[in-house]
Amino acid sequence: MSKRLRSSSVCADCSAADPRWVSINRGVLVCDECCSVHRGLGRHSSQVRHLTHSTWPPSQLQMVQTLYGNGANSIWEHALLDPSSSVTGKRKANPQDRVHPNKTEFIKAKYQMLAYVHRMPCREDDSVTAKDLSKQLHSSVRTGNLETCLRLLSLGAQANFFHPEKGNTPLHIAAKAGQILQAELLAVYGSDPGALDSCGKTPIDYARHAGHHELAERLVEIQYELTDRLTFYLCGRRPDHRNGTHFIIPQMADSLDLSEFAKAAKKKLQSLSNHQFEELAMDVYDEVDRRETDAVWLATQNHSTLVTDTTVVPFLPVNPEYSSTRNQGRQKLARFSAHEFATLVIDILTDAKHRQWGNTCENPKENVELILQGINSRHNSESQDMDQPDYDSVASDEEPTQEPCADSGTDGRTKSSESSDLSDGPITVQEFMEVKTALTVSEAKIKQLLKVNCHLSEELRAMQNKLSSLQTENTTLRWQTPAGPQPQGPSGRGPLRGGRALSMYETGSSLRSYPPRTDPTRTEEGVVLQPFQTNIGRGPLGTAASSLPTFPSSLSWSWDERSRRGCSLEGRSTVLENDYDSTPNHSELEEAGSPLQTLDCSDPAAEDVSLPSTEDVICKTEQITKNIQELLRAAQETNHDSFLPCSERICVAVTEMAALFPKYPASETVRGSLCLLTSSASRLHGECQKGAEFGPSDVQLVTQQVIQCAYDIAKAAKQLVTSPGSGLEPPITRAQFRVGESASVAAAAASFCPPQPGDMSLLLDNQFSELPEDRSVDTQQFLDAVSHLPAFIDCLGSKVFSVIKSDIVGNITKIRGVYEKDPQRYVTLRHILEAEREEHGSEWPKVGATLALMWLKRGLRFIQILLQSLADGEKDENNPNLIRVSINKAYDGALKRYHGWIVQKIFKAALLAAPYRSDFLKALSKGEEVAEEEVLVNVRRFLVNFSVTVDAIYDMFTSLNAELDYAV
Repeated sequence: MSKRLRSSSVCADCSAADPRWVSINRGVLVCDECCSVHRGLGRHSSQVRHLTHSTWPPSQLQMVQTLYGNGANSIWEHALLDPSSSVTGKRKANPQDRVHPNKTEFIKAKYQMLAYVHRMPCREDDSVTAKDLSKQLHSSVRTGNLETCLRLLSLGAQANFFHPEKGNTPLHIAAKAGQILQAELLAVYGSDPGALDSCGKTPIDYARHAGHHELAERLVEIQYELTDRLTFYLCGRRPDHRNGTHFIIPQMADSLDLSEFAKAAKKKLQSLSNHQFEELAMDVYDEVDRRETDAVWLATQNHSTLVTDTTVVPFLPVNPEYSSTRNQGRQKLARFSAHEFATLVIDILTDAKHRQWGNTCENPKENVELILQGINSRHNSESQDMDQPDYDSVASDEEPTQEPCADSGTDGRTKSSESSDLSDGPITVQEFMEVKTALTVSEAKIKQLLKVNCHLSEELRAMQNKLSSLQTENTTLRWQTPAGPQPQGPSGRGPLRGGRALSMYETGSSLRSYPPRTDPTRTEEGVVLQPFQTNIGRGPLGTAASSLPTFPSSLSWSWDERSRRGCSLEGRSTVLENDYDSTPNHSELEEAGSPLQTLDCSDPAAEDVSLPSTEDVICKTEQITKNIQELLRAAQETNHDSFLPCSERICVAVTEMAALFPKYPASETVRGSLCLLTSSASRLHGECQKGAEFGPSDVQLVTQQVIQCAYDIAKAAKQLVTSPGSGLEPPITRAQFRVGESASVAAAAASFCPPQPGDMSLLLDNQFSELPEDRSVDTQQFLDAVSHLPAFIDCLGSKVFSVIKSDIVGNITKIRGVYEKDPQRYVTLRHILEAEREEHGSEWPKVGATLALMWLKRGLRFIQILLQSLADGEKDENNPNLIRVSINKAYDGALKRYHGWIVQKIFKAALLAAPYRSDFLKALSKGEEVAEEEVLVNVRRFLVNFSVTVDAIYDMFTSLNAELDYAV
């Protein structure tokens, strides 16, 4: 629609500004609230479509523009505009009125009851008057006066009226005169492009003979509108009628059903008479329109506001012109699942093609309701609160409960495959073999994927069993220690304290390798050490500097540390195999010769009671402290290349420090400090290795973890040199100062580092900027804010959602690459789109940053709807602690329409990996226990500017006509 017309347009029903919906058969524009009422009226009263987010034939859109611009609304409000009208006490709705009952009552009176339409001074049921009006319509369509024809149609003129003298219909006259807009209007009111005149010619023939070839092609499209719409709903493609291709039958490789009931249902469909089949096809067409309109409705609503009292349309409204039986069947179409409905659509397309070419069964013995019996009988067993009061159940309790979506049994599958060729002519053997080969390849891939899935599930179960057996074995080994007294150690030991490090082989206490999440005594300092690998420190101690030790894996991290990394026991099967492959024996430990290896030995009788000298401890402590400070300086200067060398020097210093102490320290505190020291050094080295492998987008996270590990090392060293059981002399004060200084520096550096990914404070600290009055989006500010959002996907926990994250990151990278080429030119996102439109010409918007931003905004819409659903308190009544409802709503509203059925299946499987609501909100709160309402308050604060920005980007794409609707 032109900008001039759009800027001056108001809602036809309440005069609200900037209406975005169209009632095609009424020729008016309506706002969102009034549109919700229009949808409840049904397509027989108002055919609604979004102005910009729906697919429009150009001539049909021009027809609506012309009607609206010429005041079509005055036809429906004649009595309100005429001072002499007898209508009293009636007024037009205004934008401030409530949807229910004010706007609803007015709209129903206006369009359903036609209460304000001008009436002729005669009886409404006078057939003579209707015939006269139809003759006037027959004469008027040869002109371009659309509003006159719409007025005649509103008074009761018949679009398919056959003129007894002239022997043709109004559409014949419009086609002969080349009036394409009149033809569009007549088609909306049910005129048949295939109707024959007295000479056996159709309107298409009239148009071609008169040289109106564009009109003729459009009439062909209107003739196949039903099957084209059903095909486009399934696969997003339309037949090329100009090349003689009138049908496309999509395939569903997973829709096989070999049951006898499925075959019987297909035969019943084929045995319907043409009239019954047409009724069923029209009902399915209306259901497709309802589902597509629902999808557009969800995608275009402002999700940053609470749900208003707008009407929800859960099924097709009742059409008073149809029988109650047909209305029941129409409404039950809404209860078909996506798979069931797609199968029914495919069978209708297949049968329509067969009937078009004369391959129809002339045995009309069954009613349309028989096609729906299977689905109805299954739904009869559901809860009664889902049954609408408009109808009762049709199927009886004795009827089978299998689903006729089974419509696509093996027989149907073969027909669908054979008829899926794009041509209308006979299918050649070569074409059939190509389709059959493609189908075989697809089925082989599906079987392979299922096999891989089963194999992975078996491996997971094996790892879980192995873990359980190893934990049991470790527990048994710990209880096999001698019961004799331990020199220089406590005779008994109470429960483990959460504030110190624990050893897996520590005696006299129960195994707590993986504490429960609710354990309040478990602090961040608490780590669980594993048996060190037997290759640590092999060879003489003099070679320790050249041969770095391999420290325990990340399973020794504290619970909070593992939570921040999102690692789980099942996800670390490789680590389990490496670290628990075998229990180290005494000979291996002695051969290793490393003090770190012997810390966890269970033989206290061989304890070495000698302690290191004070000077040695001071020397090694200063080496550790010096290396830590170098690492922290590199972190503060963002010199990430120095991380790995610094971590190696720290590991060597820690190894030498541990070598000073006995294999079996008598003091539990010393033993715990040494364990914390070595495990922290192990984690530090692992983090630095990751930093060398990861890209720039992960540097902040790595830096945060490196600083935390450095802090833990300094803290452990301080505990070691200050513990009462270390036996060190008072001159250790200088070492205490140095390690205390390192710990302070590490803590200070950590306080200036960015928060963890997924932290809600991160989102708030990087809020989207408030938009100016023109709603332009600053490119630099947008990129700065959106670059932190991929961490939000990490809060979903499972790697399954990493696809969405990688898409967002990749699209941000593409947009940033274009922006950094000329920041002064691309100040706003609109500047980028307009520049690429000029640069790429006809290839735009399928290229460059425009395409990246198009997919990025869909990912942002996914986040927006998900957060808004959580903020609105939407939950699954049966499982309130699951967020699948919110994720599913976000996917349906933002991404589903752009995904093919394979991607949709993958996402449906991904929902099984969705986190619990409590875990997700905890992830948004930095892993801390925060009241749910406090988290949701932060969510709502974040959504304020975020939602406005996303809506502005969508509107920008609409205004530039840059939106693409293809599926991947």
